[in-house]
Amino acid sequence: MAAQASTSAAQSEPRRDNYSSGSDSGSDSSSSGDEDEWLDQDEEQEEAPAIISLLDDHVFPDVMSMLNYCKDKGLDFLAIRDRLNLDFYGLIKLINFSRSSYLIS
Repeated sequence: MAAQASTSAAQSEPRRDNYSSGSDSGSDSSSSGDEDEWLDQDEEQEEAPAIISLLDDHVFPDVMSMLNYCKDKGLDFLAIRDRLNLDFYGLIKLINFSRSSYLIS
């Protein structure tokens, strides 16, 4: 009877250890793996986006460079925004109009 008790205890212990270690190690490895994937994606997203001119296909490293370029070409985007007191949607309409006018000409 003592042999049966030690056998059943020995059998139940590995099952608990396997179950707990399997779920813990599985969740730890998957969560750390997921975290590593997110970190890799965050590093990739840190690259600066390319800013395309409102008037043509020139690409700029930042918005101010693009706005200065457009101003030199005759489109003072900030002055138009201020003069017409445009909100966000008005700015989007102005950008779409500028780009569509470029495509037509």
